[in-house]
Amino acid sequence: MLTITPIEKLITQLREDAIPFSPKFLLHFSDLDSSSLSKLRDNWLSLPVERRRALIIGLADLAETDPLQLFEATGKIGLEDTDDDVVIAAIDMLFEAADKHLIDRYISFLKDRTRKENLRAAAANALVPYFYLCALEELDESIQLKIQNALMDAYENDRSDLVKRRVLETLGYSEDPALKDIILRALATEQVYWIESALLA
Repeated sequence: MLTITPIEKLITQLREDAIPFSPKFLLHFSDLDSSSLSKLRDNWLSLPVERRRALIIGLADLAETDPLQLFEATGKIGLEDTDDDVVIAAIDMLFEAADKHLIDRYISFLKDRTRKENLRAAAANALVPYFYLCALEELDESIQLKIQNALMDAYENDRSDLVKRRVLETLGYSEDPALKDIILRALATEQVYWIESALLA
């Protein structure tokens, strides 16, 4: 049985660059209580950025192999990071969280042209499960409209082909007639990556 290590000790270990993360260490971040989460959030940005990246990536990998672990709360702290790579890893971790409160955060990332294109693309991809639920009428129509408007804005105004392609793939769950024209234009480029995205859509 795992003996829970106090959050203060975990934070101290996070500051030690020479100490690699073991699965046993990562398990301590599962289902943290509110007090521990608050302390972790307060200290988060003071941790070395390489350690923040490694922690979120490590937790995401562990969550894939052990779905019983609850790392979502730590992942949400990662979404608040100033480092785009940390945020990308956090988005990856939270992809199946099904928390509709994350929608506005993802839309904000998608619209923010100051963030890396990989982050904006990850945000577009993260909207897939929510847009799918909208198509199934399991989320309000207003949410569907909000997501679709953000996606169309990104498709029309973002200069990154990567972002545009991820947006196109997400729009595949839309019934908007304009999507047909977008798909046909993507196919007409005769570029492999665009064709793949169009076929996914």
